[in-house]
Amino acid sequence: MGCNSCSNVTLPGVAGPVGAAGVAGSDGDSVVVLKIYIRASSPPSTPSGGSYDFSTHTLTAPASWSSSVPVDTNPCYVSNGTASVNGTTGTDSSITWSSPVLAFQNGADGVDGVPVLFMDTTGPNTASNNVTTSGYTPVRTGDTIAGGTIGTVGDFIKIKGEVIADIVDGYTAGIRVKFGGSDMFEWFAGASSGNGIRFEIDLVVSGTDEITPHIKIDTYKSGYRIAQTMYDWVDGLSTVATTYTTTFSPGLSSDKDIVVEIDSDGTNTATLTYYEVTKYLKV
Repeated sequence: MGCNSCSNVTLPGVAGPVGAAGVAGSDGDSVVVLKIYIRASSPPSTPSGGSYDFSTHTLTAPASWSSSVPVDTNPCYVSNGTASVNGTTGTDSSITWSSPVLAFQNGADGVDGVPVLFMDTTGPNTASNNVTTSGYTPVRTGDTIAGGTIGTVGDFIKIKGEVIADIVDGYTAGIRVKFGGSDMFEWFAGASSGNGIRFEIDLVVSGTDEITPHIKIDTYKSGYRIAQTMYDWVDGLSTVATTYTTTFSPGLSSDKDIVVEIDSDGTNTATLTYYEVTKYLKV
């Protein structure tokens, strides 16, 4: 076929060769934000110096400063800085540090805690805490409140304990607590009373050479939780009268022993499983 005007026809060309690879870019920067610490009685000046090694990830703090919180009683101040290098290795020794700010300071000393004077947590199956004989047998003796160490109105002694008794044949075991030879508390564990008892006795100084006992008793049975709770003296004690708020005069200027006694039936076992005495002094 003939063409009289083909000069404007464009034909596709052949693709050219692939270009050469570009030049690799330069390394980026490695950057780390740093904190340094100092203990001082007053605000310190802005630190200078120090370095950070990116190869070993090691901070060398400026003189007198530390990379961790120092052990001291003065307030602790903190300063921030940023280290950077080009690439992944190298050391920045031109760190600019911020003005120090108070991070924290030690609080005032708290009030001294109350030490537990006497404790026994040896628990069941301990010969010294087990009683099988009939008649009251001391299982805790020699715990003495020194004379004159309590006496201010509001001082008190807390005596806490737990006794567990067998209930194989329905017997009852007696528990008795004495203070200075005077009965403070007496109750029974076993049979219908439940095989366990927890007692808490507060002997509160309520006047000059005057103690008012406050007594709480929780009894419980095997397989049950608390069976009953009482706040009272128990079983006609000779010293504590018929209300738990009745006071008595034990003679606080002299030493007073605390004694725990347990009475069994000659066959079964009653055990003091826990015992604690704490003295609280009114501040």
